[in-house]
Amino acid sequence: MGSIGDLNASVSCPDNHGTYRRMVALEAQSSFGFQGGRWLGDVAPHLLDDEERAALDLAKQAHKIREAAEARIPKHLLFTKGWPTVLPTPDEAVLLGEVRQAVCDALGIPATYTRSDEIIEHYAQLLRGFRT
Repeated sequence: MGSIGDLNASVSCPDNHGTYRRMVALEAQSSFGFQGGRWLGDVAPHLLDDEERAALDLAKQAHKIREAAEARIPKHLLFTKGWPTVLPTPDEAVLLGEVRQAVCDALGIPATYTRSDEIIEHYAQLLRGFRT
């Protein structure tokens, strides 16, 4: 996880360009920046073609949508060691379903466990599994 200087030095070497493009493709596919708030694709966008730059732009948009949706999740339902620690209420399960749907829509992937009954049952199964 190098500094911006290290990243610039790395992309200045032509031998690293293929790896750079593959890593930017991972950012685009995942909607996660390489270093949290820093996107590797911004280090040397001139090395990307139009399609790669467009995919990165879409990923950044999806990232914002994902973060906004996930910010709605109550703290006690966020992932921690031993997750899940509680069964969501019916209202919380509705909210989790809405968040899951928004994230999946932003990423262009099919959503699962979006109905409150599915979510509660899945949490219950997970909780039972941790207690055995």
